[in-house]
Amino acid sequence: MRNAIEFRNEAYRIRAATFYALLEAVFPGKADIAWQAGDDTLAVGTRGYTASRDIATINLAAQTILLACANKGYGISPSAANFIVLTPLQLRGRIRQAMNFQMDNYVGSPKHLDYNFTQITTTMLTTTDHYLVVLPKKKLKAGYRMDLTTFTDFDILAYVDTIAAWLAYGGAVGDTDQIERCDTTA
Repeated sequence: MRNAIEFRNEAYRIRAATFYALLEAVFPGKADIAWQAGDDTLAVGTRGYTASRDIATINLAAQTILLACANKGYGISPSAANFIVLTPLQLRGRIRQAMNFQMDNYVGSPKHLDYNFTQITTTMLTTTDHYLVVLPKKKLKAGYRMDLTTFTDFDILAYVDTIAAWLAYGGAVGDTDQIERCDTTA
């Protein structure tokens, strides 16, 4: 049973790695979103300085995606669009802190994000000093032709069980304007 679980997990890991590689393949020919200036009142090294700059960068990435996709028939609006911030594990805390950052010191103080974001953390990105802001679905496609299916055969002469598994899937990045990569340093 344990071998079957490990086998299944490895098949799904390979599938996920394929899709992450597909997303990262967009960037050799595309410029990154530069680390933006944050709140002007914050000095380097003070509380909130890095988070403020990260917030400005995340907001600019979403704005860039919205403007680039505005006339493509996606039916997106700034208030209804839900973006994913795809974060390598090494930046998880930093991006989470930025997304939860409140400049004001009272309970219920508004966050400084202009759009709707969900953070997803992964260990599968090859670049660990950048993160991605993604408008999911639309022309980012993933599909399965066949779920993970195992086939078994017992060889009575060798007294051996043979197990093979098949999984068929595919994906495409149909619009590179739906993805932006963000810098974390100036």
